[in-house]
Amino acid sequence: MTNSERPENKLIVAFAKRHKIHWRIDEDDFDGADGYFPAFIPSGRKALGQTHIFDYGDGVHFGLMYLPRTFRPSRWEGVRKQCLAAGMTLHQNGDSEGSLLFDPDNDAQAKLAISIVKPRVKRILSPERRAALLASSKPFVKGVAHVAPLQ
Repeated sequence: MTNSERPENKLIVAFAKRHKIHWRIDEDDFDGADGYFPAFIPSGRKALGQTHIFDYGDGVHFGLMYLPRTFRPSRWEGVRKQCLAAGMTLHQNGDSEGSLLFDPDNDAQAKLAISIVKPRVKRILSPERRAALLASSKPFVKGVAHVAPLQ
C-alpha cells in the first residue's frame, strides 16, 4: 500500500506540503481499528536521533519531540529557551530531551520547529528544468539504460 492509498493525518500532511518537507507514516503505531496511520515529520540528520514533529491530537497543536542521540543537557536547554521565547508550550522536560507544543499556523513557531528538526526538504523542479533534465537523460527499458553499441 502506497502513502497516497493510506488514510493518514491530514493536518500533518498539509503542514508538510505547505513547508515542502518530507513526512512519513509510523506503521508501528497502527492498530488497524480505525484505519488511521499516524504521520510525522522525521529529522533528516542522524545526529538528531529521533527528533521529530508530530500531531498532538487535539486538532490545534503540533508537537516537537527533541530526542538527540547524545546526552547534552546544555543543547536541550538552549532549544527549550529558544522555543519558549517563541511562544511554544513546554509539554515534557527531561535532562537532555523533551517535547514542546506549538501552533502550526504560527509561522514563527513552525519555522523554528522545522529549523530544529532539520527535515529533508522536497526538491521542486520548475517545468523548464524538468523538461531539460528529461531531454538530457537517456531512455530506460525495464531499468536498464540503452547503451550505444561499440564500434
